Amino acid sequence: FRLTLDVLEHTASVHNAIQRGLLSLYNGLRTGMQFLEPVTGELLPEASLNEIESAHVRFGKYRPRFGSQYTTDPVLRLTPYLSQMVEQIAPANALGAQYMVRNDYWSVTTGLFASEESKHIPVGGPGMFHLGVGYNFGTVDLSRDKSIQEFRELRADYYRNFDGEDSEVVDNNLEHLLALSFLAATDDTTLYIDALMGNGPDLTTWGLNITGGYWLKQDFLQLVGMYQHSNSDKEDGLSVNWGVPGALAQTTQASNYNASFQRNGSAYHALYGGMNMYLQENRCRLGLGVEYRTLEEADGEKYGSWMGQCQAVYTF
Repeated sequence: FRLTLDVLEHTASVHNAIQRGLLSLYNGLRTGMQFLEPVTGELLPEASLNEIESAHVRFGKYRPRFGSQYTTDPVLRLTPYLSQMVEQIAPANALGAQYMVRNDYWSVTTGLFASEESKHIPVGGPGMFHLGVGYNFGTVDLSRDKSIQEFRELRADYYRNFDGEDSEVVDNNLEHLLALSFLAATDDTTLYIDALMGNGPDLTTWGLNITGGYWLKQDFLQLVGMYQHSNSDKEDGLSVNWGVPGALAQTTQASNYNASFQRNGSAYHALYGGMNMYLQENRCRLGLGVEYRTLEEADGEKYGSWMGQCQAVYTF
């Protein structure tokens, strides 16, 4: 479940305190980047409370925002499965509360999440802290009843997991999660670029994911592709789904190892290309694609394979 409250019109002291705090953070970033003005102009214009166009509180159990691919609704994702780095380090569905303010260009989000997968209100454990900053450049319409003709966004999301290995939302005893993402969308083309990193006392891992789509026939036939690279500071630090993706390949649970079997290694590359056909808008998707992947295993040997696949997805 998820509950979102629009609090822009409220004048409660708690709301004002939070809003002013985030505004101070925004203007602090502006002050810290003034040295760039002679080269690029004023990157961060001064903001006031009157310029904030949207502010809301979100509460419930939902998918924490972490990179463009993971944040996208599973119905709208271009590929039949998530990237390896998302599967290994992205935080699972969690009970949390967030507060976000935004204007035409900037958005700042902060919040707290529970560390337990239970559907009940958690007790015990400090959980996980989130801070996100996004910048929109392009033609952006915030109103819900109008389509976005062009959209581009740069975003950074940071999570601090205070529960370490006891967390049921973040696996591998990772304490710091960072996602730097770029999203560009036009009428014909969609592009996601995600740079992800996870760090903890036992493991540091990082990766790059580039996913794109191009409409051959609008809302019916689409070319799609994805490139992945993952790396780790341990010889067996990567856990890679290998073989045919299972029915839960788009789920958002911790350690989403859901395939024929898994392999472990230190460096991973994969390239996927295919075509999607859409029926009944986005409710039915038929896909055909081929992927080549390589993994450097703990013994130094490289393991590679080709995989062709077809898929049929119906959402109801």
